[in-house]
Amino acid sequence: MPDHGGSARIIDGAAIAAGIRRRVARQTEILAARHGIVPGLTVVLVGNNPASEIYVRTKLKHAAEAGIRSRDIRLPADITQAGLLDHIGAFAVTSGIGLKELCDGFKAKNDDYNAIMAEAIADRLAEAFAECLHKRVRCEWGYGCAEGLSNADLIQEKYRGIRPAAGYPACPDHTEKGPLWRLLDVKARTGMLITESFAMWPGSSVSGLYFAHPQSRYFSLGKIDRDQVADYSERKKMSVKEIERWLGQNLNYDPAE
Repeated sequence: MPDHGGSARIIDGAAIAAGIRRRVARQTEILAARHGIVPGLTVVLVGNNPASEIYVRTKLKHAAEAGIRSRDIRLPADITQAGLLDHIGAFAVTSGIGLKELCDGFKAKNDDYNAIMAEAIADRLAEAFAECLHKRVRCEWGYGCAEGLSNADLIQEKYRGIRPAAGYPACPDHTEKGPLWRLLDVKARTGMLITESFAMWPGSSVSGLYFAHPQSRYFSLGKIDRDQVADYSERKKMSVKEIERWLGQNLNYDPAE
């Protein structure tokens, strides 16, 4: 019988990951965040700066199931006529400050494995940071102080409200990051940037909105027609062509026709 080599060396991935986390924490301050709860309507959010407006195409799940378009949803008349304002929250967090330098240090030692692991862990830290901040906001807002959820409950999102992000099915318009950055003064307060294509830098970053209504649910925007694009264009003060560019995958028509 042919000789066999020794058994494969067992790698303790958890121990390696823990070691990288310690090195990340020791070598660089990577966490930064900015958040706020501001007055506004479900479609228009107005902060301290009148120019800071976020148009949010949002709707409740039951409304979508009933075939009601998001632009047709309004606050009850008795609320708007009384001059009362609803509130939503906004946030931007990152765990990537100094990460490039850390990874470059690994790569300089031909340690690609730890460079990849550091980036992966930073991505997970950003998501965890967003979850942690959402918990804090629910308590600051007042409705989450006594929720008493376990980690498993948090993972399953059993808390009240949602945390939608620009570029995802519920809000596919990446340009919404621009008003959010201005509203929270993200660049000055955290060092986080958005590129011309509205990608976030550092890459290990998360941003979005907080909706507190107990019936708020995630949904997919789906397909939209020319009248909706025209309406959105007017409210966003962007050309129809620009809207069609950013929401191309959601168009229910061919812009060329």
